[in-house]
Amino acid sequence: MIMTFEELKKSSLKYGIKVVWHDWHSDLLRSKRVGFNPRYEKVLSFVPGDEMFVYLTKYQILFGLYKVKGNWKLGKNLYPEKGRFSSVIPVDLLFDAQNGVPLRQIQQIIPKFDPTLPGVSYVPIDLSEYNALHNLMITNG
Repeated sequence: MIMTFEELKKSSLKYGIKVVWHDWHSDLLRSKRVGFNPRYEKVLSFVPGDEMFVYLTKYQILFGLYKVKGNWKLGKNLYPEKGRFSSVIPVDLLFDAQNGVPLRQIQQIIPKFDPTLPGVSYVPIDLSEYNALHNLMITNG
């Protein structure tokens, strides 16, 4: 499931899963921006309209859904950050689940999804995977 940076460059980013740390819920700006390690700027090119689920490692659940509002440059202008996840993409938080989609249900749709592997931060998914996860997120609440 882990893609090399070369594979990420070639993948379509229209839909994906962003893996975030346990403190995501306490981030006051989580509904407006999402951070990445700066090395991802060289391989991922998000455009407005792309969507990504938010996978919270602490609970092993998809908890949210973002819609991308801009690119890396706009993110830096709006939300200058420092640290490990200083590359920022502006987003709208479309859905913040109460229950979410647990890992076992995610893996029924994407069997190779393994967010515990080192270096996993973003996983591109296709439209059918997106639709299935979206339906589960709405159903689960």
